[in-house]
Amino acid sequence: MLKRLSYTFKVAAVVVVFALPLLVLGQGGYDSPIQAKTIDQILDVIIKFAVGIITPLSALAVMVAAFLYITAGGSEERVKQGHKALTYGVIGIAIVLSAQFLKDVVIGIAGGATRAENLARFLENVVRAFGAILMGISVLAVFYSAFLFLTGGGSQEKVETARRVLTYAIVGVAVALLAFAIPALVKLIISVP
Repeated sequence: MLKRLSYTFKVAAVVVVFALPLLVLGQGGYDSPIQAKTIDQILDVIIKFAVGIITPLSALAVMVAAFLYITAGGSEERVKQGHKALTYGVIGIAIVLSAQFLKDVVIGIAGGATRAENLARFLENVVRAFGAILMGISVLAVFYSAFLFLTGGGSQEKVETARRVLTYAIVGVAVALLAFAIPALVKLIISVP
């Protein structure tokens, strides 16, 4: 009798454990864990999540590359590791920059927009960002060449290095200034109003 009562309680417990969630779900339904309702909103959530992860990792990869370059001390292996880290950082930044563009292209084409409008807007943003980064690096190179001139102490080798750095810095400034003019040229070529 006691065994039968124990068996009945066990069966009742199993039924309650498995049936109770069905009753609870029957009362209120199941809500979506994300607030997005359309494909566009879902893609925005995914892109925001990916950008939130990839951006710091890319910045970290660039910082690791800079550290490896600085501490290389002539070691080819450390320089190669720095190149790899820098490559990964640049790839991450490219993914971040192109994610929203690719979504806009897909949604734009599906919605009837022309590819040229999206491409021109993307190229304009990339070229402006490239120009700003290049301008900043070029200005730093000008300061570095000034430092080399000041600390050269009459050494012909240091003065030549300073001149070479200054020449490349001036070329960098010129390219950066051209980068700000390129979007207008691209718009003119592909005839986007």
